Amino acid sequence: MLAGYAEVPNAHWAVVALESRSQAVASLAPLMVQMLIGMLPAGIAGFGLILACTALIARPAATIR
Repeated sequence: MLAGYAEVPNAHWAVVALESRSQAVASLAPLMVQMLIGMLPAGIAGFGLILACTALIARPAATIR
């Protein structure tokens, strides 16, 4: 079970909400898949940029031989 707690200062109350963990996390699975799919192009572009920069940095060392 997951619980949330909030005070209501004007009414001098406290509100507690309980929900099963599986029900609370169930809505996150599609969101995580969507986020990973959205990040994939940026990850591929970043990896390509790292490879290109590595090649540029290593080029002077290759000519020393």
